[in-house]
Amino acid sequence: MMLAAPFWSILLVNGAFIGIAIEAAKIPGMRRWLILPVLWFGSYAAWVGVSEYMDMRALKRAEAGSSIGPALFDPRTQALVLRGDKVDRSDPDNRADWFVAHTSLPSVFQRDATFPDVRYSAVRLASMDQCKGLSKAGEGANDAGVQHVRIWAARQSGGKTRQREFDKRVCVWSGPEIPTMPTAEVTFERSDDEQRDVTITISAANGLRKVLRASDKVPRSWIPLPILGCGLNSGNNSWDCKFGFMPALDWSLSGRDKDLEASNRLAARALGLQLIAPADRRPVDRAVIEAADRLSRDRAARLELVALDQILAEPGVSAPWPRLGNLAQRPGLLGDRLEPAMALVEKGQRTGSGAAYDNARAVFGMFQNLPKPIQAPYQARLKALGVVDENFTSWEERQRRLQR
Repeated sequence: MMLAAPFWSILLVNGAFIGIAIEAAKIPGMRRWLILPVLWFGSYAAWVGVSEYMDMRALKRAEAGSSIGPALFDPRTQALVLRGDKVDRSDPDNRADWFVAHTSLPSVFQRDATFPDVRYSAVRLASMDQCKGLSKAGEGANDAGVQHVRIWAARQSGGKTRQREFDKRVCVWSGPEIPTMPTAEVTFERSDDEQRDVTITISAANGLRKVLRASDKVPRSWIPLPILGCGLNSGNNSWDCKFGFMPALDWSLSGRDKDLEASNRLAARALGLQLIAPADRRPVDRAVIEAADRLSRDRAARLELVALDQILAEPGVSAPWPRLGNLAQRPGLLGDRLEPAMALVEKGQRTGSGAAYDNARAVFGMFQNLPKPIQAPYQARLKALGVVDENFTSWEERQRRLQR
């Protein structure tokens, strides 16, 4: 596998048949051997042609069916929720990103199980300068579930350039949010990941339902690209061997979008959405992003306050480190907790290890992110901790030490 052995067959098998063809053409009386390369290359080309024709017919039938029947979605009065394949925020090819970048929808929602109290995440286009400003706010965006993702201009536009180009005008903003309007849900389910067959189920707010069959198959190369090899299946304690043909090679950045393009477009057409060109992308109103961003971080700060209270009540509680960045930027929520929190840090530092020590470091981080006027009364005590324990040193002090 390290030497890409399964791909050697592309050269070895094709090279063998090409060698047979050359020999048969040169050596008298050997012309009958030409039947072998003709069968290999010819039958493969015929299979690709029939397969592509059948896929095109199925896609046209699905597209025709997508425009038949009553309207399933009205963006003025309903919210669109995506479920299923590739609607995870961690996936760079997220379908929600595609819908806000390629249609006229101002926002798309997706099912998100990150936070138990908010089971949805909203996705919108924001201006690039706004995304940069929110990213620099330093309020624990990841802990609040807020993300800012740049759009690959080359990939999203279908360009063939291999350069790393981004859309310089807009980016994708997302954060926890519950839809306030009736929802229409679209579910994407792959029946076979290798074949890229997708079942699209649209459940309208009025109870109507439509099921469409789509295919995100990458076109086959007209030249055979056989791959074969075996891999260790540790679950079965056995070697699993496979043989197949690779799809057409595409070295462009835009090639990665092909595994979503057809099914996304089909779903958009069934919903009656208007597709837009990259140049026509428009961010939503700045106030909408600012309000949604603020609500997400306010909510995270309240959750962090609960975590802080748990630590204050039981300093040795064993739990994942709570990062309190959002709470630090909202000191009004802390009330009279600052002095007990400082005492907890000092006591926990002396333990040297364990859950109490980890919790003390987390609360120390909160103090470092407090506004300077509120942090000032504790500055001397915080610096004293850094003298005896490097883990309780501020970021600025660490930079100064590195420069010495």
